[in-house]
Amino acid sequence: MNTQLYAPEKSYQMKITVSHFREIEKASSGKRVILSGDLNLEEYEFSKINKTFYYKSPLNFTIAKKNPYCYSRFNKPNDANKIIDYVISNEKNIPVEFKVYNPVAFSDHYSLKGTFEI
Repeated sequence: MNTQLYAPEKSYQMKITVSHFREIEKASSGKRVILSGDLNLEEYEFSKINKTFYYKSPLNFTIAKKNPYCYSRFNKPNDANKIIDYVISNEKNIPVEFKVYNPVAFSDHYSLKGTFEI
């Protein structure tokens, strides 16, 4: 499953992003799911709300201040050094190697690769 969740501009709008993530959790119930994409949830937010997916931090940002695409007309993040993109699974026994291709910049987010051993 690939997604781009709602990008809140104000803190009170985060409930929209969380509700979209909850819908993905419901849709994943009883199925083996690999989820990838821009969840628009920073790691601390993700770990607070996530009840379904197994995640290991890639120890690298998926968007960064030094990326020139972060400051386009429509994309002006307050603090661009963060992880908001993920490649994760709801199966603990499907280990994932999560790699961020930084500083290879083709957009405001760095490219990701998730390798699963099934």
